[in-house]
Amino acid sequence: MMVKKLNAELWDKMHYLFRDFNDRMVHVELHYDFEIDIEALKTVLICFLEKAPVLHSSFVDNKFKTYWKVKDYSIDDVLHVSTPDNLDEAINDFLTQYIPPENDLQIQVAVFFHDGKSVLCIVENHMCMDGGDFKYFLKALCKNYNDYVEKGISPIELKSGSRSFEEVYDDFSKTEKKMAQNLYKNVCAKDNHKFPLTDDNIKDRSFIARRKIDKERFARLRASGKKLGATVNDMLVTAYFYSLYELAGFGRDESVTISCAIDLRRHMKDTSDTGITNQTAFMQCNIPELGEDIFQTLEYTKQSVAKFKKDKFMGLYGLPLLKLGYSIMPQMASEEVLK
Repeated sequence: MMVKKLNAELWDKMHYLFRDFNDRMVHVELHYDFEIDIEALKTVLICFLEKAPVLHSSFVDNKFKTYWKVKDYSIDDVLHVSTPDNLDEAINDFLTQYIPPENDLQIQVAVFFHDGKSVLCIVENHMCMDGGDFKYFLKALCKNYNDYVEKGISPIELKSGSRSFEEVYDDFSKTEKKMAQNLYKNVCAKDNHKFPLTDDNIKDRSFIARRKIDKERFARLRASGKKLGATVNDMLVTAYFYSLYELAGFGRDESVTISCAIDLRRHMKDTSDTGITNQTAFMQCNIPELGEDIFQTLEYTKQSVAKFKKDKFMGLYGLPLLKLGYSIMPQMASEEVLK
């Protein structure tokens, strides 16, 4: 029997590289005021995994080349159902799990029942897809589930196709494409600040500081931002700056840079013929100091973001260099250079 292999794309490799620096998992927690039909959900998940084989593949790193090896699986190893005594603890334990890249499955799903309601939690390896496609995946999951339960329609509506990062160039003109494919310069600003972390301890446990913004507060945030010429994202990043200065003990007069994700699909007119993948780069949001108040800090944030948004090739710098590095060197050597 021939083993089926999938290419390890550029961003798959990059998120593999990040394994020693951050949590490579993507998490979601959704609450419903009804009990989910488990058999229907199983059917939808099976159809989705068959259309996106990277989700049931094992990542192979033989130091020279990387690739995905497609694996057989049981849906019972993907979907876990329970009625926990302590719901919050069950959610936290599930969401903070780590999926090793060499695992046969790169996604885990849980349904927790409580008081006639359901909580749907999903954890997937960022090497398979980013937040942009995960959002699409969730919308498609809900739509296909509803269509299957309510109308008996077969749940097969999940896009499939190329996972290559080079899809991002397809909607540029020939001239623009040539320019974009020659943006070798790395424009990331270096920031030497570090978190004042304690030494590693065997008792350490991962955790997620979960916060809920209700729709009324979100509406007020959006309205306030509109008056100030700011997006909700601008306001959230500003709040993050404030927390960062306080928690990490940075001086108010210190300049700090935060890496913010950019969805490169902004350069693509239509992504319906691409597979679920990663198309996310980073923008370096920098403020010269912590402002005298939240409003001045917001202005600093807006100014930094505006500089990036003016650039037609926002987020595309350095991609050709990464491609070159992974193309001409063995995996082990390219990782050392890129680190």
